[in-house]
Amino acid sequence: MAAPVALQLYSVREVIAACGFDEVVRQVAGMGYAGVEPAGFPGTTPAQAKKLFDDLGLAVTSAHLPLPLGDQKA
Repeated sequence: MAAPVALQLYSVREVIAACGFDEVVRQVAGMGYAGVEPAGFPGTTPAQAKKLFDDLGLAVTSAHLPLPLGDQKA
């Protein structure tokens, strides 16, 4: 049995910019990916992205984002 594979969304950032975050994430799920690694949430919010990932059954395997440390605002 093949191991589940996740896609780093940064690698499709230009497609996301052209087609929209939701549409690209739906296509990624449709291709059979088991998870994603977000690199920001262009055109959406983290809460909306979480709902989309949950609805599509995508795991968030990691995140390509700065850590909210100290007085930084995420």
